[in-house]
Amino acid sequence: MLDLLLILLSKRNADRCQKYMIIDGQQRMTTLTLLLLALRDYAIKNPGDTTINSRRIDNMLLKNEYEVGDERYKLLLTETDRDILIRLVEEKADGRKYSFKTY
Repeated sequence: MLDLLLILLSKRNADRCQKYMIIDGQQRMTTLTLLLLALRDYAIKNPGDTTINSRRIDNMLLKNEYEVGDERYKLLLTETDRDILIRLVEEKADGRKYSFKTY
């Protein structure tokens, strides 16, 4: 069971999506995003399995389909980790090029 997320409304635009800053729960949100990425990638590699819709995951849960720049992504990480997550979302990451550290 997931615990609550503590968020703060960061920016509200009439014609754009709302932005929130996650105060508590960043790791849970990142984990869920990585799970969605894994499901999407599985669906792309296994088109015969129609139980998972990769386009729906991509366009509804990972990206704001009609936005550009940082507005395009549902989750942005800190500057240190932002590039790798964007590359994963955009399906441009090659895991062999990155050194992953656990803390």
